[in-house]
Amino acid sequence: MMPRTIFCLALALGIATWSSQASAFDGKRKGFVLGVSIGPSASSFYHKHQIQTGYYFTANGESTSVVTIEDSRYHPGVSTDFRIGFAPSAHWSIFYDNRVSWFGNTEGDATVTSGVTSLATRYYFAPTGRCWYVTAGLGVAGWQLLEKRSGSSAGGLGWFFGGGRQLRKHMELEAFLLHGANQGDFPGVDDRTNSFALTLGWAGY
Repeated sequence: MMPRTIFCLALALGIATWSSQASAFDGKRKGFVLGVSIGPSASSFYHKHQIQTGYYFTANGESTSVVTIEDSRYHPGVSTDFRIGFAPSAHWSIFYDNRVSWFGNTEGDATVTSGVTSLATRYYFAPTGRCWYVTAGLGVAGWQLLEKRSGSSAGGLGWFFGGGRQLRKHMELEAFLLHGANQGDFPGVDDRTNSFALTLGWAGY
């Protein structure tokens, strides 16, 4: 997830720089849209897994002894967002969206990236100028321990919902809730993340 996120952010910044020089964006929300944002976040990372501790025998045959370990704590971090898509009208747009929360794990020896790649939409309450908007997306969730390069999972349901305001042309402030319910690599693993973030972003249109 980290290489893809870095690539998406770099691509977006490159396109933004080129388009600003070429005057590709006309300031109207209708048509091609592109955006990046970053800001502080607070994440609750719930992890549950089962450990096989041994074997024992019952009347029905051999079985295993299992211990369940759970961990759920809040972690401060940073959230990033990349989106690219199309706006059929000045009020409404639909786009590919990749949101990632970055925070330290409980032991403090690795960085967790927990994100959602989704098909998303956004609705502005006015066709031009400063105004409020709402946004939401539904897709696939995933997470990874960066330093350890292990413990990754993907394939679960992910979604986000939020809203914000255009502060000035091409600049937006947004707050959102990001949720990911991930399927682990092994049976008995349950990973869920809830992240609340406040981001400042650049929106190209």
